[in-house]
Amino acid sequence: MEDTSSGPTYHDPVGFLFFSVVNSSVREANQSVTTNLLNMSLLQQYETKRCRYLGFRSTQVAMCALGLVGNIGVILAWTVNRRTTPIVNLMTSLACWDLGLLATFMYYCVRNFKWWYFRMNVLSPPWSGSLYEMGHDAPMYLAIVAFNCFVCTSVFTVLAISVVRYIAVVRPLMVRGVCSRERIKMLVASIMLSSILLAFCFCFKWLCLSFGASVKRSRFCQIVFHNRRAFSYPSFIIIGWLPWIGIIPLSVLLVIQLTRIPKTLKVRRGLYSGAIGCGTRRITIYVICMVIISIMTYPVAFNLFLAMEESPNWDQSTKEILFLASDFLFIFNSIAHIFLLCFGGTFFRSLLHDRMSWLCSFLCCVLKSFSQHLHGDENLNELDLAGGGDDCVDDDCSRDHPTLSKDVSFNENRVSCSAINGKEVLTSCL
Repeated sequence: MEDTSSGPTYHDPVGFLFFSVVNSSVREANQSVTTNLLNMSLLQQYETKRCRYLGFRSTQVAMCALGLVGNIGVILAWTVNRRTTPIVNLMTSLACWDLGLLATFMYYCVRNFKWWYFRMNVLSPPWSGSLYEMGHDAPMYLAIVAFNCFVCTSVFTVLAISVVRYIAVVRPLMVRGVCSRERIKMLVASIMLSSILLAFCFCFKWLCLSFGASVKRSRFCQIVFHNRRAFSYPSFIIIGWLPWIGIIPLSVLLVIQLTRIPKTLKVRRGLYSGAIGCGTRRITIYVICMVIISIMTYPVAFNLFLAMEESPNWDQSTKEILFLASDFLFIFNSIAHIFLLCFGGTFFRSLLHDRMSWLCSFLCCVLKSFSQHLHGDENLNELDLAGGGDDCVDDDCSRDHPTLSKDVSFNENRVSCSAINGKEVLTSCL
């Protein structure tokens, strides 16, 4: 007699079917629970990374905004000075390049912030939010080209400033003849053209990726895509190696010459009429500090960016850390000379303080008038009807904003008083 107390056997089709259904339902329940737990963990990881990137991009946008205001103040501080020396012209152009670099990078940060804020990449792990995922539309491509162009112009300008500073230290009477105004203008124009060509050369691969599917299959795009590393070599040489190869020897020579420069250099009457008091030590230290910062930021940031891009086997978290580090280095280099200008002496601080106070008061006046017009202030409407509102606004603006001529006269009187007292000032021979 068969023992059926232990459960159904294969000879019992009803029991076998029942246990099969139960086992499949339990397996599906376990699989659904595992999937839900995995989705919850992935969602938690995504939210953590999203909050971290939103914080990073917010910080970068704030730093870019600070750098934009500071560079505008530096440009105004240099242009209000009527001593149009080669160093002043090159410093002004460097501030303009950094202003454009910060503007283009701020556009990318805003786009990336929007990408993370609206969760546009929630379905595309590992949620890097890179340029390849954000898309290559025309504004983004122009921002990439402009960013690389401004980086190249900044490196070339720093190299030119080092050369001009070395000539001014070694041959102070020849700097006006060698570095004339026309030659400086031609130098700035050649820097712009060469940087534009290098930027387009570096961004050919993004240009090919931004085209449609039919154009991507073309022979030209295939050649560019398969040789994309070769298109990165010009910018790699300019940004990654030129500061180390060309600027470091000049910095060493400047440091050597700095020990031989007296605190006050007096030039006798010769080719230039009148005795000139030259504050060469301070401006030389300023250039050396700016060159050191450029050497420490631009090549390191660009090498990190290329290492992240050309190493597909690296972990995604490592790439993200390197990418954010290169971003912060670019921003730091763009705003570093603002702080150097603040520590450049009384003359520089007075210029920057006057320009920044003028700029801040002007922005406050514009925001105040805009808010009044936006909210429709009744008092402002009554003043407009009485004919006195515009006069009040103009009086406030004129009282808050000193004119350029007053600032120039104030700074010139300050410089003349410093020269009389025997202090170091920036003069036309620099």
